Amino acid sequence: MRNTRFKGMLSILLLAVFCTVAFFGGLAVAKNNSNDRSCRVSISNDQYVAPAAELASTKGNPDFVTLENSVVKVTSLPNRGRLIFDYYYKPAEVSLLHNETQPMPLELDDNLFLEFGGYYTSYPWNQRSNQPYDLEYRVNDDASSGCSITVFKSGEDFPLDFATELKLKPNDPAVYLEIELSNPTEKERKITWNDKLIVSAGEKLGGKAELSLPEGIYKIALNQNDSGWMGEEGKVLSWPQPWRKWENFEAQGRFSVPLEDSDGSKLKIYYPEKRIELVKEWGKEDNYEKLYVLSWGPSYEDTLGAYPGFLISSVKPELTVGPGETKTFRISLYASEGR
Repeated sequence: MRNTRFKGMLSILLLAVFCTVAFFGGLAVAKNNSNDRSCRVSISNDQYVAPAAELASTKGNPDFVTLENSVVKVTSLPNRGRLIFDYYYKPAEVSLLHNETQPMPLELDDNLFLEFGGYYTSYPWNQRSNQPYDLEYRVNDDASSGCSITVFKSGEDFPLDFATELKLKPNDPAVYLEIELSNPTEKERKITWNDKLIVSAGEKLGGKAELSLPEGIYKIALNQNDSGWMGEEGKVLSWPQPWRKWENFEAQGRFSVPLEDSDGSKLKIYYPEKRIELVKEWGKEDNYEKLYVLSWGPSYEDTLGAYPGFLISSVKPELTVGPGETKTFRISLYASEGR
């Protein structure tokens, strides 16, 4: 009888221990899952990247800084001036920005250029290498509403201080960029300002990418070097054109559209094979004046250094920053389920 009672008490004790372990184990798993759904920053430097400039700061194995949540992995490559080097959309398991670590030289407008891809700006720019300057970065400690890094450049050799915060929020496909150009001097500064986004559009994504311009855009101007299959330089055409689709580009073609009278501040690249779209938004207060697009389409393999995608640039030909003034540009880039 005593043995039976002892065995019963032991069973109850073991059951209690099991439940306790399961409970706290469940909490631990839940906590880990919660962390998996948050945002985190990681840094790696185990990949070689071709140098584009003869600068002491240029590294053969630069830091790849990745911001990641449950939806996307966004990688920055500051040492090559790329604010965003890659945008990987997890639901579709695809990278939506074209990028290269060892690109071939590309001759464009009588200049040689190494297109590493991604997203970058025209300032600060190294005229000698025709590339963005190597940038510095820091990981921001305050991650209460996500995770972020700041990519920056300043010094006596630069007329403006440059700083960009890249921010990712939990469970949000958008990467938010806040770019600041600050004038620490007592003199007014003027620069040509634009950003460049190299969007993937090749066979890996189905080869049928389609470009949608901001709302209110009805006419485009061809700005090829000479007459070609798209038409004569300077000719104004209505939008949309058949070659808004990447597969319809027969050769290198480029055009521009005015943004001053546009109703929208959003452009899209739709991938019908994947049924997703990549969207770029910017603040209407940013006052970009022109949108510039370049692509080779499927014929990119005929040109050394060309790539399978669209180059899309928002342009402000003259940006004035007064003494002690700061100009701010806000951009977001995100993927979503398409049409």
